[in-house]
Amino acid sequence: LSSSIALQATKSYHKSLSRQLVADSLIKASRPQDAETFLEAALRDAPNDFDAAFSLGIFRLRQMFLSDISTPTQEKQARTELLKAAKLNPTKGGPFALLGIWYEEKKDFKRANGCYSKALLLEPSHPVAGRGALRVNPFLTVQKLCEEATDINSPLNGWAWKAIGRHKAMVEGDDNLAAICFQESIRCIDIATPHNEVLSLFFNLPVEDKGRELKELTEVWAELASCYRRLGRYTASVRAFDSAWHVSAGKISSRILCSWAQGE
Repeated sequence: LSSSIALQATKSYHKSLSRQLVADSLIKASRPQDAETFLEAALRDAPNDFDAAFSLGIFRLRQMFLSDISTPTQEKQARTELLKAAKLNPTKGGPFALLGIWYEEKKDFKRANGCYSKALLLEPSHPVAGRGALRVNPFLTVQKLCEEATDINSPLNGWAWKAIGRHKAMVEGDDNLAAICFQESIRCIDIATPHNEVLSLFFNLPVEDKGRELKELTEVWAELASCYRRLGRYTASVRAFDSAWHVSAGKISSRILCSWAQGE
């Protein structure tokens, strides 16, 4: 009997996983209603599966931001699914990070900060929670969290290197250390290739579906270039500004253009 139950559970899990994969394809094909149907079915197939609950929570939070019409009921459903995922696997930082996004959007910054802090306690380099903590707190309040994130060998701690770099450059006036931080940031996936990350949509608020993919990378290249200019490394500065121009396809702010002109 136990082997029969285990076999049925395995079948349900694989069926649920298949539905999640189909849903991912439907989301990419801009068919959100069909995707939601598959995600709901996936959770019915495996009601105690963390990935099924979290996938549905991600989807509903995404729709809360990107749907033309988002009702209070739908917004509550997003929170409910994320809470369920957090209960199913309380060792994962993802659900807590997205709950932070939910609360921050509702202007409940105290709860948002609590969720971000919990996520970072579980996963110190979490790119959604880290950025969220920086948005709802002064840098000095979360400086230790940023330093702890950079102490970890993670490809997702670019947000922390970027924040420390800015503080070194703009507050402490240490462009040498700032440049090192910005270089480290550029090497990280969450800065260099964020579109490859499932949760990259929630890296920044307000949430936007398109147009922000490489905005942070552009900014970090520009800030690195400014460090080089202040250090008198003009050739390196021009090359870094050129990289900012290249990754943004020429869509850079007037502020960056002015800084570039000063370095020429």
